[in-house]
Amino acid sequence: MTPRAKQCMAAIVAALVAAATASAAPPITLLETAIETTAGAVTMDAAAGGSLIVRPCPSCPMTSLPIEAATRFVLSHRDVSASQMREAMLRYPRFPLLIVRANGSGRLLRVELNVPEASGAPR
Repeated sequence: MTPRAKQCMAAIVAALVAAATASAAPPITLLETAIETTAGAVTMDAAAGGSLIVRPCPSCPMTSLPIEAATRFVLSHRDVSASQMREAMLRYPRFPLLIVRANGSGRLLRVELNVPEASGAPR
């Protein structure tokens, strides 16, 4: 076998090994799903055992998501209480709100709202 043939054979073997390794990668697992909406489009009962009521898509019916003890409320990158989140949602109804659920079970994991720090910001 000529040196050139050996190089070609080595390249083919390397390509086959790379292809086999790539196809052996584990499948991607989706852990969370999210609903993007505005704070004013959501109704939230901040009391213990309350719920978040949202329309997941324009043609979907309203959905009630129970608020659990483990549900996190993140306001401008800080954890806050459910009542603090509800206040911010009422104060900034036009701001984007992200509702994150566990894929599969649909459990409400967290609610995120980013608002301006300045008190004179538009609402």
